[in-house]
Amino acid sequence: MDADDYEKLATPAEKQTWAKQNNLMYGGLIAVGVVILQGFLTAAPLDVSGMISVVAFAIALPLLAVLIMLGELHKADSDPGPSLTDEVAKGVALLASMTGVVAAFWHIDWLAGVVVLLAGAAGLGVYGAHFNAAAFNRTVLRRRQRTASTETGGTATP
Repeated sequence: MDADDYEKLATPAEKQTWAKQNNLMYGGLIAVGVVILQGFLTAAPLDVSGMISVVAFAIALPLLAVLIMLGELHKADSDPGPSLTDEVAKGVALLASMTGVVAAFWHIDWLAGVVVLLAGAAGLGVYGAHFNAAAFNRTVLRRRQRTASTETGGTATP
């Protein structure tokens, strides 16, 4: 089962919850980026890792702001959902944010950069596993309810 199946079977309330969660994540990444960038404003000259962090956040921050605005649009029930350009912007923004954070920690110490990279990957894996399991369970439950509804002549609740 792929993401399109989840999108088709998701209720409007679930889609709104996803949009809220995404907006919370985007807002948090904007806050992290602003805090990190403050440390680089007076630092001159920047080393390579510092410059990578600044450039990565220069890419990420505008995209994250746009994604928050799009997330508000996607909360509407009549909205068709995210487009390919939305997904590309999301991927670029998240990759640039992670790059900016890792480079900022690397600027402090290379070991800190490696640790935050590994911790971020582990956190992403935990979140992905939880999301996939929860979405799969909801999808299976809905399919069982639809099957029961058709077998009993429509008496089951969808």
